[in-house]
Amino acid sequence: MSSEEVETFIAVTSAGADDAQTFLEGAKGNAELAIQIYFEVGGDVKKANWDFFGGRQRHEEEERKRAEEERLKAEEEERARREAEAAEMRRTEEEWAKAEMNALGRSSVDRVKRLTLHLLSSAVQMEAAEGIQEVPATLTP
Repeated sequence: MSSEEVETFIAVTSAGADDAQTFLEGAKGNAELAIQIYFEVGGDVKKANWDFFGGRQRHEEEERKRAEEERLKAEEEERARREAEAAEMRRTEEEWAKAEMNALGRSSVDRVKRLTLHLLSSAVQMEAAEGIQEVPATLTP
């Protein structure tokens, strides 16, 4: 154990250096756990059940690990939700763009149809003026 951990333990508990060393060793260097054990057993090293406290430490570590896993899972779910929202926005934008393109395409087709009809009409008028009686079937509207 580091001298800093021992000094911290002594400062908090007012225990002797030997007791500080014993409790810190029993708590595997975890000063917070060693101090907690010290107060729970009233400073009596003989009453400390190191297996029990070690089990508590393992349980606390498992709880911290579980909490970290839950936090990571929540972050992953949030990331997935944001990706889904972004994909939906892209789909919506693509659909809007397709609709705009279709609208532009329809208006272009309409313009081509009007122009074609105008040209056909002009062709029919020109043929009539020149005395051509028969209009090919491909040129009739």
